[in-house]
Amino acid sequence: MTGFQPSEDTLLKDLIRTNRKTEGETITKQQYEKEGDYNPWQAANRFGSWNDAKASAGVYGETRKNKVSDKELLEDIKRVSEQNELSTKTYREHGNHSISTIYNRFESFETAKEKAFEI
Repeated sequence: MTGFQPSEDTLLKDLIRTNRKTEGETITKQQYEKEGDYNPWQAANRFGSWNDAKASAGVYGETRKNKVSDKELLEDIKRVSEQNELSTKTYREHGNHSISTIYNRFESFETAKEKAFEI
């Protein structure tokens, strides 16, 4: 039986949401299996491996030392949009910051895109 395979964006959002529950620790496969909406193998299949899935979601977090401002994030989103059709995939390929950081700050990539064009 083949199961439902969620979209890349859906998996990223769920990994980020579930990782928030770990209180600063990086989520494990076991935690994701228990707390996430999908199975860790679905994320691994979509991104190539479990670690690649976590890296794509940026769930390793940022330290205070390298924390980027909202303005810098929005300017980078705008920069990427000037060179490419803007999506989470193109931002991950050409942006300077993690998708997770954007979701954590703005709740969604769409909200961040809207704010980027207001500056």
